[in-house]
Amino acid sequence: MAISLRFRNLVAVGNFNPAIITPSFLNEVCKLELGDPLKVTPPEVPVFTGITFRDFEITVDLDRLQVNELKVDNIAETRVIDIFKAFFTTLPYTPLKAVGLNLNCILKLPDTNRELVLERIRDPHIYLKFFNVEELSANEKSIYRENDRVWLSSDYHIDNVNGLTRTIHVLKRDNVLVVNYNCEAGNLMTENKSKLDLLLNVYTQFQEEFLNFVQFMEE
Repeated sequence: MAISLRFRNLVAVGNFNPAIITPSFLNEVCKLELGDPLKVTPPEVPVFTGITFRDFEITVDLDRLQVNELKVDNIAETRVIDIFKAFFTTLPYTPLKAVGLNLNCILKLPDTNRELVLERIRDPHIYLKFFNVEELSANEKSIYRENDRVWLSSDYHIDNVNGLTRTIHVLKRDNVLVVNYNCEAGNLMTENKSKLDLLLNVYTQFQEEFLNFVQFMEE
């Protein structure tokens, strides 16, 4: 299946002070060198900050920080983790509940074995086999008629894949699949921060896993 990346981001859930996040804080204090901002929310809105640079958009409210990459031509390389690392290194006592990475893409269904791919991608047992786990949770949305079923979307949640959680959302739209592939370190308020360290050093393996996942669905 041909892969077309829609967006890639890092999302952190916790307690944040949006007023701290300014272009000068990111460029000078965090030393990120993101360039001059193209758009900044007015400072009169203290509970939300949104800053758009050439290649990234950073939004912060009281309980969520999000780093969106605006250009995703190369799946193998990203700076979203480095941006978050610089922020968290500067403000290491920021309370965090969870941090996750998302690869969001469109997969073009093949012409030859389309029904086989659809059958595999909506079968939870295929995910058990791919991730080599004993259980997962799945939530399917379909339209059922007397003699027919039209599958619309599915969510698959796997609690422990090499120490981190995976959540995969698959939506069928015409001849393509819209897929959000998520890797998350959760329960950071109560568990050791080693899970966060694991997430922030996993991107190479994460994107390789995603590519293997797409290939596995076609086998």
